[in-house]
Amino acid sequence: MRLWRDFSKWEKKVFHDRWERSYRSVRGFRGVRETIERIRAAGLRTGVLSDFPLGVKLEALGLKGLFDTEFSSEEIGRFKPCATPFAVCIERLGIPADKIVYIGDSERKDIEGASRMGMRTVLITGKHGVESKADIVASSWEEIGRRLLD
Repeated sequence: MRLWRDFSKWEKKVFHDRWERSYRSVRGFRGVRETIERIRAAGLRTGVLSDFPLGVKLEALGLKGLFDTEFSSEEIGRFKPCATPFAVCIERLGIPADKIVYIGDSERKDIEGASRMGMRTVLITGKHGVESKADIVASSWEEIGRRLLD
């Protein structure tokens, strides 16, 4: 048991604390907060699922408090594209999978995982002309807002 506790302290120091420090200098996509606020104003539920510890991530990105549910894959012991994190997301939102639009920036982790669970998908790329299996490919959060809400 002692070894596990020591590993947990080491893991927190090496992985969690390092990620949390790095998020303090990271800037998210332009327009993400405004688009999520528009989604919420339209009466839609929101959630965030991350493979990395959320800790200070949402605060650093200016997104804290915008989501109905928020959790990281590590909290449930499975990482994307495994079905488990997406199943938890569906359960926590209380919405059928085919009524959820999952927005992610990784074809393999986000789009493939969410698609396998029956969710509609949006790949946010920051670029134009990207090929994807996603239902929608968007180069910006403003484009996502226009395509989903207008």
